[in-house]
Amino acid sequence: MAALIEKVANLAYKTFADFSHTNSLTVVGQKLPALKGLVGFVTSKDVVLDDRLVTSTGPFNLEYGVGAPVTYMHLWEDKVLSIGVFIVKHGMSIPLHDHPMMYGLIKVLHGTMHVTSFSQHSCEDERLADKVLSSLPPSQRRLVRCVDSLPEAMVDKHSDPCVLTPTIGNYHEITAVDGPMAFLDILAPPYDHDPQSRECHYYRELDIANIQSQGEQSGERCRISCLVPVGQPNNFWCDSAVYRGPKLRPNEEQR
Repeated sequence: MAALIEKVANLAYKTFADFSHTNSLTVVGQKLPALKGLVGFVTSKDVVLDDRLVTSTGPFNLEYGVGAPVTYMHLWEDKVLSIGVFIVKHGMSIPLHDHPMMYGLIKVLHGTMHVTSFSQHSCEDERLADKVLSSLPPSQRRLVRCVDSLPEAMVDKHSDPCVLTPTIGNYHEITAVDGPMAFLDILAPPYDHDPQSRECHYYRELDIANIQSQGEQSGERCRISCLVPVGQPNNFWCDSAVYRGPKLRPNEEQR
């Protein structure tokens, strides 16, 4: 009988294989609830998470700490999807980054994470976005991304999986709070580091509080934020851990 993580991998492959072939948001949207439900049952035991990776509860020291602020455990990757586990040390973050035309599911396995996320900008706020852009120096306007702010969230192992789509929640920053944190991460399609494809980009949020307050005073509900691309932050890098759970073969299951 297949282990739960194998069932998750197989269903994820079925869910996203059509997207890789047809780029159909509708097809994936119909299948996503079933996958989210199954992912919600995954625990640290299902991926055989080594307890030693999450036992150091003190804040990580970037200068003197052992290892990296973030550890990645690879479970599976091909052109359809990637599956892995991120372990984030206490107080450390996966910086604000994007997911170009990608779906994602996150299930916390240990600890608690704070999530700040943004969605691709919607047309309904176009007038306010224009006001924001016009307030910026010309050198920034061509680089900035206007996005819609989503409510911040605290997520733990009892929470439902977080879901991002090509247009909703596809920019986010994840921080471990009150100790180390680990989460299962499914991305489809995976990142492609060809600069013309799905490369991961990092961002910082611009301070536009004065523009936001002006919009709110005029009766406009301001959800607009502005992100500007930056290089990979110096305080973020990963090392790796070996996955010792059930072997995944989701592509073979579809033959």
